[in-house]
Amino acid sequence: MRDEEVFLMVVLPGLCVGAAFLLSHSKRVHEQKMKRLEVLQEALRHPSLGDDTRADLVRLLSEEHRREAKPLMRWVRSGWRLGHVLLLAVSWLLMVGGAASWGIGRLSGWNSYSLQPSIYVAVAGFVLMTLPIALREMLRRSGSPSSARQ
Repeated sequence: MRDEEVFLMVVLPGLCVGAAFLLSHSKRVHEQKMKRLEVLQEALRHPSLGDDTRADLVRLLSEEHRREAKPLMRWVRSGWRLGHVLLLAVSWLLMVGGAASWGIGRLSGWNSYSLQPSIYVAVAGFVLMTLPIALREMLRRSGSPSSARQ
């Protein structure tokens, strides 16, 4: 099977399914926000509403607006979390894949020169997996102010 056929059979449908899930999720979130906004607007129109309660509702709406006005920072924060998860997933796959290919090579009787890339890949995966933990520990021990936030 050619690479183009694999792409058309696996990657393209996967992307389409992912896009469908993303669209349905964003539509659901938008509907929930609109419903909440309508409830708050109706509450503000109610004549028997006290001034303190009305001020609290207006403050709540303004805080929501301020939070929604900074989508870039929210996207960056979620990107950092996503990057961390991807780093751990890729490093785990490298470590396990390298160790598995080394083990299979040893059982198959390959010579040591053809097994060296497997060992390098496994070690690189282990280093990448433990790097965030080691950096966090190093920052904690050095007393860095950025480590106090974690």
